[in-house]
Amino acid sequence: MDGKNLYRIGVTPDCPVHQITLGGQNFTRRSEVVSGFGADTKRREIQGSIVRLDEGDIGKIRKNAATKVIRSTRGKKAVSRVHSTESATYTERTGDQAVAQFVYVHPEDVDPTQQNSYATLGKPEESAPTPKARRR
Repeated sequence: MDGKNLYRIGVTPDCPVHQITLGGQNFTRRSEVVSGFGADTKRREIQGSIVRLDEGDIGKIRKNAATKVIRSTRGKKAVSRVHSTESATYTERTGDQAVAQFVYVHPEDVDPTQQNSYATLGKPEESAPTPKARRR
């Protein structure tokens, strides 16, 4: 393997924006697992996204999150946007919220996006009884 492990990443339900990009990764509130084709297409919603990351990726995410804030504005329509504190035009304002308080990176043991197979109690030939021939 390439040294990367599965992680669930995303933004919390109370995050003012639906997605944030940090360290090259998209942190979203929800995503979908799509299977099937045509009329048999099935969609299953999952919280966040499942991605493969290594320690270097997580370090980039942490470093990038430390330089981002979410600013909400009030007016005819409430709007929230992500701003970089490293931008030459950035000026801190009351109400700016650190992005780090809304994003998560959680290790996953099993990839829920893949079709999982399950071990049975018996050997394959014993798992289903063979029907007996019928007499006439």
